Amino acid sequence: MQSPRRATQNILGGYRNGDCGSGHRALSRLRRLEVRSASSEAFLPHLRVIFHTHDFTVSVSSAQTQVHGRSRSRSRRSGPPAWEVWGDTAQPRTDLKEIVFVIQSQSNSFHAKTAEQLKNSILKQSASLAQELPQVLLLHELSKQEGAWTILPLLPHFSVTYSRNSSWIFFCEEETRIQVPKLLETLRRYDPSKEWFLGKALHDEESTIIHHYAFSENPSVFKYPDFAAGWALSLPLVNKLTKRLKREALKSDFTIDLKHEIALYIWDKGDGPALTPVPELCTDSVDARCATTGHSSLPLCGNPVKKEDIFVAVKTCKKFHGDRIPIVKQTWAGQASHIEYYSDHADSSIPTVDLGVPNTDRGHCGKTFAILERFLNLSHDKIAWLVIVDDDTLIRRLMPSGRDAPKRHHLCRFNLRNRRLRLS
Repeated sequence: MQSPRRATQNILGGYRNGDCGSGHRALSRLRRLEVRSASSEAFLPHLRVIFHTHDFTVSVSSAQTQVHGRSRSRSRRSGPPAWEVWGDTAQPRTDLKEIVFVIQSQSNSFHAKTAEQLKNSILKQSASLAQELPQVLLLHELSKQEGAWTILPLLPHFSVTYSRNSSWIFFCEEETRIQVPKLLETLRRYDPSKEWFLGKALHDEESTIIHHYAFSENPSVFKYPDFAAGWALSLPLVNKLTKRLKREALKSDFTIDLKHEIALYIWDKGDGPALTPVPELCTDSVDARCATTGHSSLPLCGNPVKKEDIFVAVKTCKKFHGDRIPIVKQTWAGQASHIEYYSDHADSSIPTVDLGVPNTDRGHCGKTFAILERFLNLSHDKIAWLVIVDDDTLIRRLMPSGRDAPKRHHLCRFNLRNRRLRLS
């Protein structure tokens, strides 16, 4: 068996001379010997000693081998970005500057402020790592293009702008909490020269209308990302998707559940990668290894909204006038100061308003748009909030009461006429 010292000198010689192939071949031989050896752990201390003395660190396992070292052109103070090994190839290790962070922000002042705070946190953590700072982008600032919030229309921009010097586009929500060092460590496990779609995996327990009953025979087989935990695309995948977008236009400009629809588009009926679940991308901080966590508490952004400032629109249809509307009236409707019932049939006993939109089993946007138009045209200037619900929606408490009011029920006030609506 080759001696540990001789083996590590061969490895070190290859990497120090910039010959990644030679270094990796020597390292692969050592790994094969190690796996066969009954005392494989004996190699590891010797490897670490020799590499440490030459500004290298090494970790060896049967699944993956990593070698990190300072290149000769870098000063000792610049940190140790060098090589990682996947399979039979050695690749430059991902640096922080190769990650482009995209915060899925909105232009409303409250959301923009929240996104800016996350951006500052990312940059502050990055500065403490003594590496070149990454790009941190706010989605609402990237483009005035209609539908840019759906991500896919922006992929050509990401491809052109970042494919030369970046490895990953990492998306997250405004409320996502990111531990930058852990995220960097997590992404380094994946070869950035390959097509990767990473995230916290969600799946449907049963087929659902908002996903158009996709995978109805086995809904749990299809995984899509939880945006609150963050999700990532490697640049090779971004480039591939860009070519497809240029070749064929998006089939629909209507979006219901963005995370599911993006996963479907990337998967491309099996021609593209499925989502790879990453346990370090989390929404609950129950695991010390989590690189991200979600933040789901309601914001305290003003005084409780008065019920006089809320207009409630209930969507219904003739066939449910007799069984659903009575339940709404018997439960929570009495809490509303302003409420109307919109249907495809005028019924004076309720009463309902016929919007002139026929009922449909699939897609209810026509009725929703008619409600919005009616609300805006009937001089509800003094009512700040419009709440649209279905006739089978139950609301435990429309408005706060007593001591709970200032603590538990706060709404962020905004101007309805100036807000871009995302309808579902």
